[in-house]
Order: sequence, then structure tokens, then C-alpha cells
Amino acid sequence: MNNDMNDKLFELYTLAELSYKKHFSNLSDDELFPSNWYGNKNYQKKIEIICEAIKTNTLIVNTKSYLDITEGVK
Repeated sequence: MNNDMNDKLFELYTLAELSYKKHFSNLSDDELFPSNWYGNKNYQKKIEIICEAIKTNTLIVNTKSYLDITEGVK
């Protein structure tokens, strides 16, 4: 992926993360994000997970998309 596309995905990811934090404003970052969350640079997948979390009103760690990653499902 070229740098321009990666920069745009990062911008979208940042907006998605801010929306997620606002949606669950009563929780701390430690409660909202899994411990390995910031090590992963796949912004497209992270956006998908955050959107699912907001849509289903659940934490990232409880989304199907995140569970698929942790279980190795593609």
C-alpha cells in the first residue's frame, strides 16, 4: 500500500477511534482497547472493528471481527 493511502487510512482510523471513545465515554482507554491494539498497524481492519463495536454497542474485544483475528480466522 502506498504512503498516501496509508496516511488516509490512518486519518480515518483516528476519526473512528475518537468516535469510539466518545461512544463509550464512561470507560478508560485501558478498558476500551486490548493490550496489543496499538502494536497493530492494519488501519483498515481496525476501522472495521471499531465500526462494528459502535454499531453493536460492544467493546472491541467482544466484536466478531476482533475475535476472528485473535482466533486466526481470515
